[in-house]
Amino acid sequence: KKAEPTIPVWPAIKILLILFILFFLYKWLKKESFNIPYILLMKKKIYISLIGGLGNQLFQYSCALNLAYKLNAKLIIDDRTGFLFDNIYNRKLSLPKKLLKNKISFFDTLFLLFLRLIKKTFYKKKIFHKIFNYLIIDETKSKSYIENFYDKTKNENKIYLIGFFQSEKYFFGNRQKIIKKIFQKKFYKIN
Repeated sequence: KKAEPTIPVWPAIKILLILFILFFLYKWLKKESFNIPYILLMKKKIYISLIGGLGNQLFQYSCALNLAYKLNAKLIIDDRTGFLFDNIYNRKLSLPKKLLKNKISFFDTLFLLFLRLIKKTFYKKKIFHKIFNYLIIDETKSKSYIENFYDKTKNENKIYLIGFFQSEKYFFGNRQKIIKKIFQKKFYKIN
């Protein structure tokens, strides 16, 4: 007699995990409007993951916006993942919603979290690191302005910024333009 073939356990578990992920994606997309993941498009892109309080978010946004202006790139803002594990201060997004035109898609979020995990696991001490075709700039280890910041970014198409970028030098070139964008009458009443 021939033994009947059995289904190996690991492939069955993998299939169940894939089905679970697909179900989760379906539920997510049902709640949110579906947009094409920016990763699939070929324009230059700057990704920033917002963290911290209002002051930190203003520095991060200003740095990323200045870089987007200089590189003629699209600024894509992750306004969720930076606050997920902020259990001590329970900070939330503080920037005006009108500044967040290009929010990150769900698929981009997953992919960039994967890149961030690789960077934090294997390349902790590096400020600049390229994974696939993404230049990841992790400024969290730097105590001051990164001198070669713009030289390293000018030939890159996809840049993922991680950190606080707390120096006016990161956005000094377009300072007035950025201030006008942030403090438009639509967002704040200026006395």
